[in-house]
Amino acid sequence: WSPAVGVFGLRQVGKTTLVKEVTALLNGELESFDREIIKQTAEENPVHFCTRSGLLTIDEVQLVPRIFSAIKEIIGTHRKAMQFLLTGSIRFTLKKDVQESLTGRILLNELLPFNAAEIKKITISPFLKRVFEAALKPQLTRQILSKIILHSHQRITKKDLDLFVSRGGLPLSCFTRDDSIRKKWFEDYFETLLSRDLAMIDESLASITIRQGLQMLQTLALYQGKEISVSDLADSGSIRPALARKFLNALEVLCLIESIFPIKKARTSTRKPRYEWKDIGLWNHVSHGSLLQNETTLRLALSQEFRSQLAFQSKMVQWNFYKTHNLSSIPWVFRSANQVVCITAIL
Repeated sequence: WSPAVGVFGLRQVGKTTLVKEVTALLNGELESFDREIIKQTAEENPVHFCTRSGLLTIDEVQLVPRIFSAIKEIIGTHRKAMQFLLTGSIRFTLKKDVQESLTGRILLNELLPFNAAEIKKITISPFLKRVFEAALKPQLTRQILSKIILHSHQRITKKDLDLFVSRGGLPLSCFTRDDSIRKKWFEDYFETLLSRDLAMIDESLASITIRQGLQMLQTLALYQGKEISVSDLADSGSIRPALARKFLNALEVLCLIESIFPIKKARTSTRKPRYEWKDIGLWNHVSHGSLLQNETTLRLALSQEFRSQLAFQSKMVQWNFYKTHNLSSIPWVFRSANQVVCITAIL
C-alpha cells in the first residue's frame, strides 16, 4: 500500500539479496548505483531515471542524493502503491535532506544481522512478545515466563552461542568456516568503513586516518553498553571533540551502532546516552572480546537478541535504559503505549 519502501542496514547484511528476490517476484526493474554508468545516468536526469511503469528498485540509493527529491516529486504528482523499493547502508531518517524528501511517503525497515536462532534456522524466540502480553495478564507468573524463554532457546547450545559471539550475524562472516578468511573479511570491512563510508556521510571525516579510526572504534568497543564521553573518544584518536562527535553520528547513520537514551527519573540519573553495537561479530573483532564468560559480551548478545525480537513486534516499542550515579541499573526498558517492561540480567 505504500508508494515507497526503504530497506536499510549494515553494509553486507543482505539487503541486495533480499530486494532482488522481491523485485523479481513483483516483476519490477532493479538498478544499482554501485554501477558507475547507472549512477551517472541518474545524476544527469533523476526524474526521468525514476519514471517507470512498474516497480523500480534502487540498490545503494544514498550514492545519488538528488534521487530523493525526484522520488518526492513523482510520488507527489502521481502517487500509487509499490512505486519504489530502495536500499541503503545508511539510516535514511538520520540524514536531514533525505528525511525532508521522504516524510509521509516511505515505509522504512531495518534489515538486522541474523540472531542465533535464525542462523540455526529455528523459530525466533517470542519472549518479549509474551512479556508484553503478561503485562496485561498479571496471572502469568515469573516461573511461566522463565519456561517461555528457556523453551524457545532449548535448541541453541553453548557452542552455538560462542560461535555467534565470534562470527556475528552478517551472512558472510557467520557462514564462512575458514577463520583466516573471516579475519581478512572483518579487516577489509573496517578499512572500507573508515576510508570510504564515513566521508560519504560527512566529508570532514575524510581527514581521519585508518589508524585514528581504528583507535576510536576500539575505545567505542570498550564502552559497549556504557555512556562514553566525546572528549575521551577524541583523545583516543587524537582529534578534535567536534570531529569525534561527527564520527559517532556517522557510525549511527551507517547502522554500526545505536544510541540508547536514558530515562531521567531521579536527580542522580544518568543523562548521557549509551551506545550499543548492532553486530556482535564486528564488536568482537574490534575489541578482541572473549566468549560468553565476559559480562559485557553476554549483555551485548542479549541486546542483539532483544533487538531482533523487537523487529517482529506488531506495535512500536521504544528501548531506553535507567541508571543512577550509584550504579543502580536497568539495561533494558521497553515501552509501548502505556506498557513498560523492565529487564535486567543477573550474571
